[in-house]
Amino acid sequence: MTWEERIQKLQVTPDKPGVYLLKDPADAILYVGKASSLKTRLRHYFSSPAKLVGKQKHLIKRVSDFDYVVTGSETEALMLENTYIKRYKPHYNIRLKDDKTYPYIKINLKEDFPKPHITRERLKDSAQYFGPYTNVKSIRQTMNLLNRLFPYRTCSKTITGTDARPCLEFYINRCAAPCTGEVSSAQYHEIINQLINFLNGNTKDVTKSLKNSMNSASQSMEYEKAARLRDQIRSITHITETQTTVSKNKENIDVLGLAIDNSIAWVEVLHVRYGTVTGRDNFQMVKINNEDTGSILASFIKQFYDKSPQIPHLILSQAPIPDLETVSSWLATVAKRKVKLNVPKRGKRLKLLRLANTNASYGLKKLKFQSNSNAHTHIETLQSISHLLNLQKTPNRIECFDISNIQGTDSVGSMVVFIGGKPHKPHYRKFTIKSIDQPNDYAMMKEVLHRRLNYIIRESRESSFGQIPDLILIDGGKGHLSAGIQVLEDMGLTQIPLASIAKREEQVFIPDNPAPINLAHESPEMHLIQRIRDEAHRFAITFHRLKRSKRSVYSALDTIPGIGSIKKKHLMEKFSSIQNIRGSEVEEIASIPGINIQLAKLIKQHLRVSSSSVNHTYRKSK
Repeated sequence: MTWEERIQKLQVTPDKPGVYLLKDPADAILYVGKASSLKTRLRHYFSSPAKLVGKQKHLIKRVSDFDYVVTGSETEALMLENTYIKRYKPHYNIRLKDDKTYPYIKINLKEDFPKPHITRERLKDSAQYFGPYTNVKSIRQTMNLLNRLFPYRTCSKTITGTDARPCLEFYINRCAAPCTGEVSSAQYHEIINQLINFLNGNTKDVTKSLKNSMNSASQSMEYEKAARLRDQIRSITHITETQTTVSKNKENIDVLGLAIDNSIAWVEVLHVRYGTVTGRDNFQMVKINNEDTGSILASFIKQFYDKSPQIPHLILSQAPIPDLETVSSWLATVAKRKVKLNVPKRGKRLKLLRLANTNASYGLKKLKFQSNSNAHTHIETLQSISHLLNLQKTPNRIECFDISNIQGTDSVGSMVVFIGGKPHKPHYRKFTIKSIDQPNDYAMMKEVLHRRLNYIIRESRESSFGQIPDLILIDGGKGHLSAGIQVLEDMGLTQIPLASIAKREEQVFIPDNPAPINLAHESPEMHLIQRIRDEAHRFAITFHRLKRSKRSVYSALDTIPGIGSIKKKHLMEKFSSIQNIRGSEVEEIASIPGINIQLAKLIKQHLRVSSSSVNHTYRKSK
């Protein structure tokens, strides 16, 4: 599109609120923005480009065309803008890094016996969500703490209340044992409600409720129950005492600290619930492009609180938020109540903001140190590997292959890819062995390598499979190496370096060198090669177990007369596992479409026999 054509298109652009998309010549979206007047905002870009500065100046040089969507209000435009940024990830928009990967704690109160669990997907359902948490480690620590304080169930079995005895979790006070009828659904929900209050920071109400229950148990001479509740109260009190109280008012506040370095920003979020600092989280913002503090914080607020199920009544920041009225209106729409945005000037709130900013600065320094250190270390290690293995260049892209099977059954292969010394999981691949049905690891490795390398001949270098590896690493010894050499020779790809690592002695073999290369066991070079090999093994065995598990599940059902593919599918959709079917009542199995009482009894009988056979074999093998 020429400049004149853009000006003509501007003339028919409406003077209404909406979202605009700036595109490059390949029609890729470079930038998404919102405007109270699309015509005015786009005219600013195209009518007088000489007046543009900073990011806008660089952006407009790449823009070939633009598009827009009219909305009913600025608030609607903000919501659509946020959706488009997450969907298209434009190069010139500030983004919350990996925003889709943050996990939550999910609790569905509509279940008779809810089980808090970790999820990475927040659905628009009636369940309660807590988070997002910055990483799986922090959320698992939280789940472990919750399970010590509140004895909720962690199993996936169907709860009937008629089990003969509870599992070990009950005896170590990690589960209230609803499976045996130790607690009713109402009593179990009381435990979950206490857990939810604790996550919300309302520990006083939790402690009060537990004290009432303890006194009632004591008066009823249920002394063991009273002792358990006493220990629970002590644990919660100890945790509460370590938290910092910042306000006598029961305020819910999020404090946003910010540190910026070039194109990366670190946002530290302090969570104040019921006047007490209950926790903190941190997030990276990328594609900063010299944006001011207020714009960065505005982008964070729009992307973070769009997914956060816990929006406080007040958000503190170090700079005023642009389009404050629109952002506040949007927050009110998401939270279904009023949300204030303030810049504190004095008092405890200013101290909190300074604390958040200090933590953000330390977080960014730590990130930079780790990035520089890791990059430097990986480069040095890869250069050293190149020297030790007589490679012509540093192996930036390393592909490692492994085979997993049991006596030739459920045979699979794996391919993992490390780029710059780090795993690149989007390029991982799994292979189901097709041509070999007996134990022959060498033949299986040949098949996997041939199928992978065939893509180098056929595919474009731009695709992941079309890229030529700087080093192929095979899990195995000399025999596996010989199999790999033969494949490379047959395909005319002998220019690709090849090596294998034997498990027992941890020796590395390369072509045209009969003696193994013995790397120092504690050296960075050996650690990296072992890490790549172990990752290929993990990936292969995980896939193998999945295939074996599916086969064993369906083979158990295949032995039952009258059970076809549709009934098998219905059974697994309802019960998830053979163990759950085996532990279910006949009437519950008979509720499956197409299964009557007689067939349900037959299913139970067959699964009992298969279970006894498996247990007998297991004991005998031991």
